[in-house]
Amino acid sequence: MAELIQKKLQGEVEKYQQLQKDLSKSMSGRQKLEAQLTENNIMKEELALLDGSNVVIKLLGPGSSRCGSVVNESN
Repeated sequence: MAELIQKKLQGEVEKYQQLQKDLSKSMSGRQKLEAQLTENNIMKEELALLDGSNVVIKLLGPGSSRCGSVVNESN
């Protein structure tokens, strides 16, 4: 009887530990996405300050690329 309860309890503990791992993984992913969203919103605000005569340079790995003139879109 005690052995059966012990095995059942061990199974529940393993399920709980797996849920903790899944939660940790999800929270880590969410934090990364929130940081990316914040960065995107800051970039959007900065680009909104530019006018059509400004040129935007985008970093692409070790080099950079000219993106052309800024077109201010209001969405």
